[in-house]
Amino acid sequence: MLRQILIFGWFWSACLLLPVSLLSGQETESAAAADWEKETAQKEIDGMRRYAWVISESIANALQQAPTDQFPGIHAWLADFRQARQAIDPETDPGQWEAIDLEALVSRNPNYWSAVCEVAPANPLMMWLHSSLYAVNGEVPRTSYLQTLALHSPVESKWKKEMQRLLVSSTRLNRLGSQALPTGIEFFREEKFDQAAQVFEDVLSVIPSHSISLYELGNAQRKIDSGQAWQVKSQASFDRAKRADPFRIEAYQGDFSREAFEAFGNLRSKTLPAWRQFQQRAPEQDTLPQLEALSVDLQAGGVHELALVVRQLAVAHRDGSYNDEDRAFLETNLQRLLPEADVKKILTQLQTQTGVLNLHDLLPGK
Repeated sequence: MLRQILIFGWFWSACLLLPVSLLSGQETESAAAADWEKETAQKEIDGMRRYAWVISESIANALQQAPTDQFPGIHAWLADFRQARQAIDPETDPGQWEAIDLEALVSRNPNYWSAVCEVAPANPLMMWLHSSLYAVNGEVPRTSYLQTLALHSPVESKWKKEMQRLLVSSTRLNRLGSQALPTGIEFFREEKFDQAAQVFEDVLSVIPSHSISLYELGNAQRKIDSGQAWQVKSQASFDRAKRADPFRIEAYQGDFSREAFEAFGNLRSKTLPAWRQFQQRAPEQDTLPQLEALSVDLQAGGVHELALVVRQLAVAHRDGSYNDEDRAFLETNLQRLLPEADVKKILTQLQTQTGVLNLHDLLPGK
């Protein structure tokens, strides 16, 4: 299966590196008319989703080999994983795939975090699985963020070169979607709000998580009609932009609780600058204090899923063992994501250290 991954990955990359003019003369012509390379973006996101399906399936199959009695969290989550994907036929066009509820499967699933706690911290393959789950859904920003974090893992892995493919694709999709923005923004400035909305909706028809298009669509919808129905549509677009990309600061509009307002202030003043610094830093330049500080900043900004992942990087940079401060940090962030779960039970594996899974041991050598 892993050999198939490499073959599929190489074929996909070769196709994506072809000049647009070689892909299709009609595609180039339609792209010029639409002010963005829509057909290229469609091929890109379809390829990313198929590739991520193979990656996630292969890593899940490796996890299946872990002894059930030693790693109950892994097997409980694998049951959720199979259930979530049963309605999808991977042989069909990805555009026909039913969207997976990733909050239910990943970020707000106690079984997922139990599985994470049973695997050695910052294991590159477990982190690759995390990002590939978002990529299967075509979630571009979160795929990019999580794959960036995976490539910063200090744990050695022969798969790291292959892991760059999801990062390259998600970055390219973000760039392709942004090609249409000048046209839509120009329509907006000319007060042609319906036409502006159509441009942004065209991008979202291919890249539903393109957060800046979601934000701009919300602006256009708010101007089309001041009635309640259109204001609800506008706020829904802003909310989708925030869910797609927690760092899309402009989309944080509407009513806030005191706690949410404080988190937004931290997100703007602390979290986003710290995250941008991290993105510009090469993995070999990471230090333990920097990673610990970034995890705290992400927590302060309410980006709890990424905060938990960054804390794993910090633990792996130290010595691979969680200390009391790490456990308290994990407990706080898990409680925010899983308010009704028994978080202390999830963290039991960290306390007992009865056996931490090294995922690399379950994969074939070639």
